[in-house]
Amino acid sequence: MSKIEFRIFFKEINGMRNNKIYPVLPGADGGMYIYPNGKLYCNRDTVPFREEDYILMRKSSWKDIKGRPIYEGDVVTLPIPLEEGKFKKFICRYGTITKNINCFSFCPVDIECFYFEEKDSREPFFPRRREVGKSDLEKMEIIGNIYENPEYDPDFEGAE
Repeated sequence: MSKIEFRIFFKEINGMRNNKIYPVLPGADGGMYIYPNGKLYCNRDTVPFREEDYILMRKSSWKDIKGRPIYEGDVVTLPIPLEEGKFKKFICRYGTITKNINCFSFCPVDIECFYFEEKDSREPFFPRRREVGKSDLEKMEIIGNIYENPEYDPDFEGAE
């Protein structure tokens, strides 16, 4: 099993702290650490940060066209096939979705996973190989995230 990594968005400074990746295991960073329950601590303090002061962005196993890791909350673009210069925007999400699995009949199954959500749709989108040689992930590019650019997600509390 691979380790879970996070990026931390601090609301007070409206940005990432040094854009560092923080481990879940205590003491591994020397400055901050995240308990498995999602609480953020500083090594010098026994009191966790207030949850309303930060947002944890979980790292997916996906990378964009430039090889950058895609995190929960990142906004990516994907070229629209046969429409030169046009793109769709997607937000990377992590959560529980319900999929119908075909096993003699369709059975709804809840799956906890990463997925993409198109801006004006609440249907989960999963990257796939559409043409010979390239998958959607190999064409996606990160353009920001919903926390530093709340205009990308009207449901985010920081959106205007």
